[in-house]
Amino acid sequence: RSGPRTGGREEPISLWISNLHYDVRSEELRRLFGRYGRIRDIYLPTDFYTKQPRGFGYLEFLDIRDAEQARRALHGYCLYGREISVMYAAGSRKSSDQMRTRDRPRGYSSRNRSPGRRGRYSPRRSRSPRRSRSPR
Repeated sequence: RSGPRTGGREEPISLWISNLHYDVRSEELRRLFGRYGRIRDIYLPTDFYTKQPRGFGYLEFLDIRDAEQARRALHGYCLYGREISVMYAAGSRKSSDQMRTRDRPRGYSSRNRSPGRRGRYSPRRSRSPRRSRSPR
């Protein structure tokens, strides 16, 4: 598959890097990918709630030719014991609000900040145990 078309102009182009080890930092990616050309931006998303790395990142080159050269050279490269995948990024970078909405666990309510709970007691149960009325 060929790369994205730019009509002969130099345009910034983003690469999506997946299967990154959680200890990888942007400085290391800049050193590794920077051998192939000038990098405009590196973004390593973290989970909004846990603040842990998500295992993928975006790297934006200033020139599409540099991005293509880096993609060909580093797709399948072993970094921190993991074989990384380097592909062209699809779509634009998401805002933190878009990621927060996307990452929200199912059943999450912003009111009580607790997944799937309506309160301490369900509305169908009474707080006191039921007592059967048996004749004495």
